[in-house]
Amino acid sequence: MNNERETPELMVGIFSAEEISFTLNGLYKPESDSLRLSGNCKVFYNSGKIVLISEDREFGSPEELVLIPVDPASSSFTLHDVVIGVDFHWQRKEDQTFTGCLKFMPEGEKITAVNLISIEEYLKV
Repeated sequence: MNNERETPELMVGIFSAEEISFTLNGLYKPESDSLRLSGNCKVFYNSGKIVLISEDREFGSPEELVLIPVDPASSSFTLHDVVIGVDFHWQRKEDQTFTGCLKFMPEGEKITAVNLISIEEYLKV
């Protein structure tokens, strides 16, 4: 995602679930494909690959799936039902919005959502 002259990126794990619903607020493209995605999507792990469904399209990746914003300055993504306060009395689910790239990694039968963001952007938050 970044070349050597740019600011280093952080990988910030957000949460894991069997299925993750999210909204792409702007155009995103898979790292290994020319497809353009936006709007409501979901991702899950099935038969050894990550499956992403976006309104009328389906896209699969055997390992990791990275979605890169076409216009980073105006794009963000919203993850739905993110569990916060895990194992505390105030544990709940909420929608959370992030900037940067969105990476999905399989972990067993679950998918982990990871935010790839520059150190400078992360420190602004």
